[in-house]
Amino acid sequence: MQNAMRTVIFSHNYPPKRNPRSFRIRNLEQAGFFGNEYIIIPNSVLAFSQFKKLHNDLHQKKREITKPNFLSYLKNGIRYNRISNFLSKCILPDRFIFLQLYYLILYIVKYRKSDDLIYTVSNPFSSHLIGIVLKFLFKHEWHADIGDVYYSELTSNWSIHEALEKSVVLYTDRLILNSESIKNHFIQAYSVVTEKIHVVSNGVRIKFNTIIRIPSSVLRFSYIGNTYHPIRPGIQELEFILKYFEAHPEQSMILQLFGKQNQAIMRLAAKNPLLIKIISCNSDHELEEAYANTDILINIANVNFPGLPSKLEEYVASRIPIINFYQTKDNASLLFLNSKNLVLLNIDINCIDEDILNKTTRFISTCFN
Repeated sequence: MQNAMRTVIFSHNYPPKRNPRSFRIRNLEQAGFFGNEYIIIPNSVLAFSQFKKLHNDLHQKKREITKPNFLSYLKNGIRYNRISNFLSKCILPDRFIFLQLYYLILYIVKYRKSDDLIYTVSNPFSSHLIGIVLKFLFKHEWHADIGDVYYSELTSNWSIHEALEKSVVLYTDRLILNSESIKNHFIQAYSVVTEKIHVVSNGVRIKFNTIIRIPSSVLRFSYIGNTYHPIRPGIQELEFILKYFEAHPEQSMILQLFGKQNQAIMRLAAKNPLLIKIISCNSDHELEEAYANTDILINIANVNFPGLPSKLEEYVASRIPIINFYQTKDNASLLFLNSKNLVLLNIDINCIDEDILNKTTRFISTCFN
């Protein structure tokens, strides 16, 4: 992003937080995407001081504004209060809206420059309300960075969510997305002008060329990422892997799940403690170890959801064979992975039969012969 003005970035997720949006902003920052002068305003407790200066030289000036500690208690109170949860689902965009209001007022009162370029990042989606206010009340140029669909029949049936997403997509001056699948979804859903859409991938932060693979007599299947209802439940995929294990008792095998898993998967793992291991992955070192101890990568399908799983860029960069499960022919993972030169097996999770088991056997045999 080349501009002479200062860029002000409102992002809830920023290092040391560990999540895809945090890594994305860091990667864009390091690539010089925000220009020579910018301020990052993260809605997370990174320091208790009002300002933390991170970098300042002839080519780049950056400040990081953090919130007072009391706001973290406010957020937690909103999070666990049933009434507030109800309001956030049917009236408010999400439970972070009060933090967005705080930062909007803070910025307007103390730090605003008339020619600032405003860059808002979701999640949470309510961060884009800052952009809407600053665009229409103060005529700022506004760019919205959206990494996932906000409104979906799977996750919400409230019209306010759809209306907010539509407003952000149509009114932002520039729409920055992380995948072609999200771009195609917004064009189809809201007839957004394609000229203002800019696709920038999340990028990969770890260096796979320095990772030394660790050999093992056990064939290690790994899923690296989180599972959750209703978008990415994962139970069908795990049950298929267990069937494959059962069909090949001559080979020692294990399924490793790196990340936070939903309750149904945790129960399945508890029933099969020798076959399924749930492992935390809270640092780059642990992530590198996960890939070093993997023979086959598993991608769990999104259920009729246009977002691209964030780990797939890493999967591709690892060059490890991938078994990709999908729900529909227009699944984002199919479009993305099929465009790469990979050792890849795609499996329709709705069409599991003996032939698919045999196909999987042939694929794995080919990978290691």
